[in-house]
Amino acid sequence: MFVSVVLLFAGCTSFQAQVEEMLFPEQPVCKKIILKIYAGKNYSAAVYQDALAALEITVIKTSGNTRTVVWNKTYETKQLAQYPALENALPENIIISNIKNSREKVEVIYALTYNTKGSMLQMYGDMLVAAKEQTGQLYISL
Repeated sequence: MFVSVVLLFAGCTSFQAQVEEMLFPEQPVCKKIILKIYAGKNYSAAVYQDALAALEITVIKTSGNTRTVVWNKTYETKQLAQYPALENALPENIIISNIKNSREKVEVIYALTYNTKGSMLQMYGDMLVAAKEQTGQLYISL
């Protein structure tokens, strides 16, 4: 008897949520992602002359178990010394529209590949834009 009551209550709660969504649909929002790409240290020394860095950034929208790439950019490979210091960081402003905060998440993932005379090192990072936030900021230090 108790199990039947619990199952009935769970079913009613689920049905209520579906009815509320039909009567009062959630308004989609836009998320703004601000990226700053910069050299984390001074790479002007001769030892860094052959050091290169490549960067790929991907923005993913997740809804339940479905992940969709909504933005992707691969930056040109260049010498570490060519990247600016933090005060002159390369800006990238991304707007992702049509996000339903209660059901969808926005995540920024980046892959940073260093290449020094054929020796490769790959590093990854990510950031989740919280549902209650309209703007997310990510600083990527090379």
